[in-house]
Amino acid sequence: MGGFIGQDVPRVEGPEKVTGSARYSGEITLPDLAHAQIVGARVASGRITSIGTTEAERADGVAGILTYHNTPKVNQVPLVPSLLGGPAPGQTFFPMQDDVIHYAGQPVAVVVAATWEQAQYAATLIQVSYTESPSVTTIDQGRADAYDAEKIFGGLLPGRTARGDVDAGLAAAQVTSPFDDWAEPAFGVASQLYASPAYEGIHRLVRGNTMTPTFTRGPGEALGVFTLECAMDELAAELGVDPIELRLRNLAETVPGSGHPWSSYGLPECLQRGAERIGWASRNPRPRSERDGNWLIGTGMAAAAYPVAFFMRTQRARAHLYADGTAIVATSTQEFGPGTPTVLTQVAADALGVELLNVRVEFGDTSLPGTGSPVGSNGAMMISAAVHNAGTAVRDQLIAMAVADPASPLHGADPATVTAAGGRLMLSGDPGTGETYATLMSRHRMNDAEAIGSWDPPPLDTPYGLLTFGAQFAKVAVDADLGIIRVRHLAGAFAPGRILNPRTARSQLMGGMLWGMSQALLEGNHMDTARAGWASTSLGEYLVPVNADAPDVDVDLIEVEDHVTGPLGVKGVGEIGQVGCAAAIANAVYHATGYRVRELPIAIEHLLAHLTAARASR
Repeated sequence: MGGFIGQDVPRVEGPEKVTGSARYSGEITLPDLAHAQIVGARVASGRITSIGTTEAERADGVAGILTYHNTPKVNQVPLVPSLLGGPAPGQTFFPMQDDVIHYAGQPVAVVVAATWEQAQYAATLIQVSYTESPSVTTIDQGRADAYDAEKIFGGLLPGRTARGDVDAGLAAAQVTSPFDDWAEPAFGVASQLYASPAYEGIHRLVRGNTMTPTFTRGPGEALGVFTLECAMDELAAELGVDPIELRLRNLAETVPGSGHPWSSYGLPECLQRGAERIGWASRNPRPRSERDGNWLIGTGMAAAAYPVAFFMRTQRARAHLYADGTAIVATSTQEFGPGTPTVLTQVAADALGVELLNVRVEFGDTSLPGTGSPVGSNGAMMISAAVHNAGTAVRDQLIAMAVADPASPLHGADPATVTAAGGRLMLSGDPGTGETYATLMSRHRMNDAEAIGSWDPPPLDTPYGLLTFGAQFAKVAVDADLGIIRVRHLAGAFAPGRILNPRTARSQLMGGMLWGMSQALLEGNHMDTARAGWASTSLGEYLVPVNADAPDVDVDLIEVEDHVTGPLGVKGVGEIGQVGCAAAIANAVYHATGYRVRELPIAIEHLLAHLTAARASR
């Protein structure tokens, strides 16, 4: 490999973003573009008795209004994750096919107009009447009718995970829609972290008046790991064993149940490095043993992992090398924050053997060779594999040409001994023997060379354990009187295979860790059962961290070799940064106060009750 992979390269797309010249989908205006506004149902269960659209149809700019009366009938919609690379509508139910209302907000009409403002105004003129029937919108309302799902995640995964003989399993209850057995998989990580002889996890579902949920925040695994890692911390306290030591004693060195080897591991190293970052060695294990004025100080930790999923389709990219040593690499993927163009530029430069500044990546166009979206912690792995294979295909074309050319200094050489760097082909054992791409291509009257590279993921039954591993640590301060929690320090160590770019990897992991803090302390919504709708209906009313909430965040990267996940040995960063963080914070809160967290976000009122009782007992 060349020297650009693994370098701390600044984002190549950064200048466009900060100057405002980067174009996003919403900024691309097409000719004669129409705009739509959805009208949502005001009830959660019932039927439409009438829809009045006459006044709205007369409003300025309105081109048409769709309701169940005139919407064409739609065949069954597939429920598939976006990782497959195709349309992902999110639920099999398609609205406006009849008069039945299944959930609040269900589309009952769509206004199409010349401008969005005109569509919004006309939508307010539509009159809809309903007959309402009882609804189920919370787990408590439907608990008596809960059932065990056979399949979840669009039918791709089993609803029950088990090995050995257990009397009672860990059950995760979720409200799903009337149409789909949808649940985020919560046991893919929790069932594999430790070498316990028996394990059972069950996804128990409640049919509710809601749309089919979809992915967010380390889908499912974040909650499963939170439950497990809080229980591990509680077990360590009961046994009088250091929480890290308890985990080290019970780590699964092979995949529990199957005995398959991990494609790559690194969890013990993550635990050690994270402990060093947070200063674990100086921690007094006794709860409420450290204070800073009126603040109770606590330190907690959790193991972390996230699945490497091979659900994606064949990935394709095109590499185009010009005689002047510049190159364009093209693939249809998108950039919405992780720095995908930067790491693809690095991969392409190494694969082609040219300078980083001479590579341009084209993306975000469906007419380009198809790759998936950088989602599910798989973008770097799958897209870089296609780009790498495209670049090496062009390089190998030109190596073959050189070794067959009597005029080339490389004539007669074994192609396996020829390498490329800086726009030049050379013998790996004798770098002075070689020639530039420009010289070779000029002699052969070539303006350019091109190849399509593809990568097919290994089969789903690959006999290896496929997880990215990490460890999370947190130091918190809790006001002894008010119960206010402040996170002072987050530290994480992660082993995501080969690191393409430490800068972008740390950025992704830091964002994930702050999102985990958000899960632990801020993010929560409540169902208003009286109107069967969410109390907060926009991000403007939903608590998420701001810069003032952000603590010091340390991210440590541990490279481990992986020969299963693709030609570059890359796994994923993103979700792994979030998984385990909430558990580390909850365990730190216990260490600070003696209060065991049983729900998220951590409620100040619950903590206040504990602190008040603790003061009364002294």
